Amino acid sequence: MMSRGSSAIRVRPARASDREAVIPLWAEMMRVHHALDPRFRPVPNAERLFRENYARMVSDRNACVFVAERAAALVGYTAGTIRVMHELLEPRFVGYITDISVAPGARRAGVGGALVGALKTWYRERAIGVVLLRASSLNSASLGFWQAMGWSEHMREMWYEEGP
Repeated sequence: MMSRGSSAIRVRPARASDREAVIPLWAEMMRVHHALDPRFRPVPNAERLFRENYARMVSDRNACVFVAERAAALVGYTAGTIRVMHELLEPRFVGYITDISVAPGARRAGVGGALVGALKTWYRERAIGVVLLRASSLNSASLGFWQAMGWSEHMREMWYEEGP
């Protein structure tokens, strides 16, 4: 548990029963990314697919989902997996942060940092020393958050799309 002022943040492993509280956080993350860059296009049935994927993530030993609670309300979540790198690269296994979302009213209060801290501990317990993620180059708030948390740019992903 982390305390900021009078608001205690509690981070814990997510349960299957948390899914309905996580869905709005996930949907907000999708809306923010699409608003920043229309190339970020969730499929029409994305919410249904996320619901199914969430059930798998909370039961998969190579994945994890953490939720953050403040004043008995779920205010954030993050998800990560263990991935196998290309056979010619080291390390062979890396952590990968797939999602992080904090409710707008809970931002800049330590929720994101507490969630990332829980993920880092989960990876460390599994002898995973490298953790990767993707952040939109157009999301300055996200980039600032990750840099403040100790991440640095490693590779750039490029985009090309055939016209109609």
